[in-house]
Amino acid sequence: MSLKTLYIFLIAVTVIMGVSSLYHFSWWVSSSENSAILIKNTQAMSEKTWLIHGFSGQCIQKIDDLKVYAYMFHYVIPEKYVRKDNKIEYGNTISPEKLESILISLSKSRDAGKIKITSLSELADYRKNNCFPNKNIVLLTVDDGWDDGYNFLFPLAKKYDMKFNLTIIADKVSTTPSETHNFLNEREIQEMLDSGLITLASHSFSHIELHKQTEEVLRKELSLSKNALEKWFHITVNTIVYPSGKYDTFTVQKAKEYGYTFGFTTKNGIISKEDLDKNPLTLPRIRVNRDTDIAKTFLFEER
Repeated sequence: MSLKTLYIFLIAVTVIMGVSSLYHFSWWVSSSENSAILIKNTQAMSEKTWLIHGFSGQCIQKIDDLKVYAYMFHYVIPEKYVRKDNKIEYGNTISPEKLESILISLSKSRDAGKIKITSLSELADYRKNNCFPNKNIVLLTVDDGWDDGYNFLFPLAKKYDMKFNLTIIADKVSTTPSETHNFLNEREIQEMLDSGLITLASHSFSHIELHKQTEEVLRKELSLSKNALEKWFHITVNTIVYPSGKYDTFTVQKAKEYGYTFGFTTKNGIISKEDLDKNPLTLPRIRVNRDTDIAKTFLFEER
């Protein structure tokens, strides 16, 4: 190749590279401008779009109007098996028939778009993204982890495609079924988790009251219970439900330190957006028992 030919070749390469660079620069500017327009238009929208847990939809506009109804269940037992001499069990028991009536009422409100029935993990995502798909969020929590949750509640959960959040006492989880053991065993819990309808929360390690406790005791009751459930079932546990609703400032401090996002009490009330922002570890619930009026408690037509 002569010197003149080489010179012409180099000029041609330079021109081509310049055109290519100009093209990519123009594309970048165009893309940046389009992105800026898209962002501007998105910010101008009255409602933000959201994509959480694989579901796409819209965030509510008036986020301060948010209400979270965390319902607290305990026993779901046919009346013929209820021990009437046990005042706590008797008072906190509802029959499968009453539970079904509640789920029918909730499913109507859900299907009409009045409420969003969600899990604790979904609620954590909504809060993290400051994006809630409905002004009425419903959480169904079931305390203690009794085996009636598998025998009577779970079939109804599947029938009505209803999400429940079970609060489990880690020390009560058995590895094998037993006629004398009235708590859920590992196989039952795993089957419920596999359905996609059940989420677990910690109800402490041994169900002792958690106020006025030492750091060593709280480490066992809060941290060990969380770690055990996560290890056994390969899940993330983000919620502590305080046994008997007992806690103090130190309990809350340790719950936060051990990685809990939410803490639930037995205080009666509806959760506000302010509660989720400022007091997520001392949230109230709504107790459900044999005296609960379904029409007043579970109908959302006027809310």
